[in-house]
Amino acid sequence: MFFRSMAVALLLVLLLASGALAFGEWKGSDDPASSLEDLIQRLEADLQRAGDGRSAHPDFLAALEDYVAELYEILAAIEGVEESQWGAWSAAEAADIGSRSTQSARGVDLHMRLAPAAVFPIGADDDDHGSVDQNFWIAETPVTYRSWSAVVQWAEQSGYVFASAGQPGSGRAVRDDPEEAAPQPVTNINWRDAVVWCNALSEMLGLDPVYRHQGSVIRDAGNEAYDEAEQTVANGFRLPTNEEWELAARYQGNDGSGGALASDGLYWTPGSHASGSSASVENVRATEAVAWFRQNSDGATQP
Repeated sequence: MFFRSMAVALLLVLLLASGALAFGEWKGSDDPASSLEDLIQRLEADLQRAGDGRSAHPDFLAALEDYVAELYEILAAIEGVEESQWGAWSAAEAADIGSRSTQSARGVDLHMRLAPAAVFPIGADDDDHGSVDQNFWIAETPVTYRSWSAVVQWAEQSGYVFASAGQPGSGRAVRDDPEEAAPQPVTNINWRDAVVWCNALSEMLGLDPVYRHQGSVIRDAGNEAYDEAEQTVANGFRLPTNEEWELAARYQGNDGSGGALASDGLYWTPGSHASGSSASVENVRATEAVAWFRQNSDGATQP
């Protein structure tokens, strides 16, 4: 079965929908926008004192005034992104199942889908059932190297430590051309790297990190003690459970085509199919329409 298991090297993250996801209210006193505003105000006060005391050349003061004005424009743009983008991402209870939410901030692109709470068939032979108790947002694709790198760059300047810097894709993936490498999935990372990255992404976007150890946020992927990580209830990002990932891969909603199985009032892709395929994996053409695998990918990851 194509989607029965998943390597953490191809990292998927999801956002739990059980908490209050008030993205428009995430700014705190120590968030970047507030820090920038405080810096501008201090610079403006110094500029006023310099002007009053005529301790600087008029042209220099004029240049600084232009600089302050430009900083205020940047601050307004940042606050506009926070309010318009993050504020638009509603809680799962207020969105339709299957809804897509696309958000971009600080070099990170998040393409998410809302998956349902449901009881559904699991296993290659569909001989068992799994269940997920709450609706949840899950990434449409593995995390790209572009998004991974953007978070790592911020995280390493904020006290986070990674065991591996990761790499774009595998096999014949192009790693010398940044434009071709960026949309590849990140690979060559371990589970702790993934956990630290999720926490860093959460903190970078003003959300509550999920993974903790003895109450402290996990920030060091090199510490083996963190294998005993506590997954707390928070509104940040985390890895999906096996059942959450399989539910999302199998979900067909009201579409009963392709031999879909009925359960809990919904239709689900059979375990013998690639996710979303109209026929079993023995049908190469049907599988090629929805999936990359050894025969059609030359053994390499794809954008």
